[in-house]
Amino acid sequence: MKTNYHKKLDNTLKLIVEGKFGIIDEKKEYNWLEDDGEDYSEILSKLIKDGFIKAKTSHSMYEIELPYIETVEGGIFFENGGYLGQKNRQTRSKRFQTIVTVAIALGSLSAIGLLILEWQKYHANCICY
Repeated sequence: MKTNYHKKLDNTLKLIVEGKFGIIDEKKEYNWLEDDGEDYSEILSKLIKDGFIKAKTSHSMYEIELPYIETVEGGIFFENGGYLGQKNRQTRSKRFQTIVTVAIALGSLSAIGLLILEWQKYHANCICY
């Protein structure tokens, strides 16, 4: 997935966690999703599907309520870096796995080399015939 998409997911989650999602600001600070002309229902659907936000079921006509609230998992996920942080952790994990694989391969080759060397030393000094 694109980094820009992850950034939009993180920004949307941030606004919901901070209770600012849906607030119209003259500076367009909080309704950035509408500025680029994209439909942000896909982003909200992804956050709901991942369990980080949920839609409010009760709306009072006398109170101004935001239509989405964070879940506990959403708050923790946001504090741990969100989607960009998750992507960075996955990248580091893949790099680490590559390093471990190469180290195991080199260790195995070294062990085979030592085995061959010891076998040659044994047969060179052996009076087996």
